[in-house]
Amino acid sequence: MEDWREYGARHNFSELNAYRLAATLVLIDKYMTGRADEFVERVLRGTGLEEGTPWYVLRERLMKNSISKAKLSKPYVMALCIKAWNHARAGTKVRFLRWREEGEKGEQFPVVR
Repeated sequence: MEDWREYGARHNFSELNAYRLAATLVLIDKYMTGRADEFVERVLRGTGLEEGTPWYVLRERLMKNSISKAKLSKPYVMALCIKAWNHARAGTKVRFLRWREEGEKGEQFPVVR
């Protein structure tokens, strides 16, 4: 696997950079050996993305977050990565990705499937 931390830093993907991405990829690779490269390729480079795919939606969300003053928390970003992975693996299209951390409709932290 290429050094994605360097690639992310060069292309200003700070929210998908370093250890959050690495931790997410470890989880993904545990379940789907070799598929983590595809995930990173699509999200970081935008390779082969179509609107409505989980990778496209995740990439757009993280790009907006990288220029926003109000940043998403690190756990929230990891949760979005896992949710995007799970949707991609299931072959489902999405309009948005979110994780409800608290409240009446709060969700458990997502699990890689």
